[in-house]
Amino acid sequence: MNVGEDPSAGSDDALSKSRAIEVKAEAKVAGAIKEAKNFSTAVFDALQFLLFFLFVSTAILRFWLLGFTLVLHLVRVVVHVLTIPLRTASGANPPRLAHRNRSAPSGSLGITLHYELVKPLAHLWAELIYTVRCFWHYTIARKMLVVVMTFFLVIVPVSYLVPRPHTVQILDNNVLNNQATPLSGSSVGYLIHAIDTDDPSHTREYVNENAWWLGKVNPQGLKARLIPGRYYRMWVVGLRWWYAPTLYPNIISVTETDAEGNVLAHPSTFIPATTTGQ
Repeated sequence: MNVGEDPSAGSDDALSKSRAIEVKAEAKVAGAIKEAKNFSTAVFDALQFLLFFLFVSTAILRFWLLGFTLVLHLVRVVVHVLTIPLRTASGANPPRLAHRNRSAPSGSLGITLHYELVKPLAHLWAELIYTVRCFWHYTIARKMLVVVMTFFLVIVPVSYLVPRPHTVQILDNNVLNNQATPLSGSSVGYLIHAIDTDDPSHTREYVNENAWWLGKVNPQGLKARLIPGRYYRMWVVGLRWWYAPTLYPNIISVTETDAEGNVLAHPSTFIPATTTGQ
């Protein structure tokens, strides 16, 4: 140590260096802990989002099961309601006991409709309200997931199950459609071109194929009824999609109308009827 130097200066430098090293070490440890927390949070969020995806999938599956069971339940209710007058008319009811303040019998129409129809519909409505409230509580990412999955797994399949009306004027019913397919290599079919009578600037394209689940098994018979230039009210299923795979709505049934949409009593034909044999 030189004469005149402060003996505590060296110790202060050593302490400051030691403190700087300690601060850097603490910063590194804090950064590592923060990164670990962020990583664990990201893993947890990803796992939770995956679980949410599974939840939405099961909810959509439950929707379809509910739809099928609801149809069967309505059929059962109709059959049950029909049995009530049949039971009364056939004399299958037991004799009623003479009570002054007796309640309605369990087999009456009012009791049947209340327990078989009103209460299930009220429960379904309450569950629908709860589902809507949950949807508005979701984050943007979850809302987008619900919307996309609902579109592809609910709306698109429903569009092939529930017919909807189109009022059109036929332009051409004999347009060849050449389309490549992954299995057969190519597919050739007929397209039907039409103009929407509600919006004449909008053209529509249709296919005419079997739809056995809706009772359509004779597409050629339907095609023979379509005459270019005539107006029709069509019931169609499916969607129009312009990119691979190209999709067209399928015509289920047609009814000829006039330009205003009124059903014609005598639909037109290609060959006029004759009674002369010539």
